[in-house]
Amino acid sequence: MQLTERRKGNEHYQARRFADALHHYDRARSIVEYVQGMSASDQDELNRNRVAVYLNIAALCMATQDYCRAVHWCGEALQLEPSNIRGLLRRAKANLLSHEYEVNQAVPFVFATKAALVQ
Repeated sequence: MQLTERRKGNEHYQARRFADALHHYDRARSIVEYVQGMSASDQDELNRNRVAVYLNIAALCMATQDYCRAVHWCGEALQLEPSNIRGLLRRAKANLLSHEYEVNQAVPFVFATKAALVQ
């Protein structure tokens, strides 16, 4: 169910209907935050879905220039998956665009990690 809501949100996001996209992302978020995994593997999959939803919301916040909220949602995703490259890059970009330069301590790590992945 959350996957359906997230996909609908993605369709609206691509069409630049951001209010509609947020509505569906919020519905997906409500689902993934309510459900608990029955096993460790279920919980891992649920956490991956949470990260995806949180980063979708962060992307939407970036698109609407709400950088403070984008940082928040990236932070939520990074609590679950601290080395998520997309989350680290998105948070760094939001901090830079909101002129929060001091908090971008993870940027060298991100570029080092990305370079290691390319090799």
